[in-house]
Amino acid sequence: MNKENFLPYVTASSFENYLYEGFVSIEENLPIVKKDESIILWDGARAGFIDSGHYGFLSSTMVSLKPNNSLNKSYFFYFLKSNQKL
Repeated sequence: MNKENFLPYVTASSFENYLYEGFVSIEENLPIVKKDESIILWDGARAGFIDSGHYGFLSSTMVSLKPNNSLNKSYFFYFLKSNQKL
């Protein structure tokens, strides 16, 4: 098995400590998130939680959001985070 053919599987627990429960083959057809993209949990007990800084495949309970080209990605993240319900 070649490590280069796998990406981390980003789950809700990854938001707490940036540790990943597993790795998935890049041959899978799953959505990939980049470190500068915002992620929102959209299902489960922690729905609405927002994070960034991950690279890998997204679990089915989250979505990545990308602003249009005229909006700074960091500003976009902090805007979303400021509206997160605690």
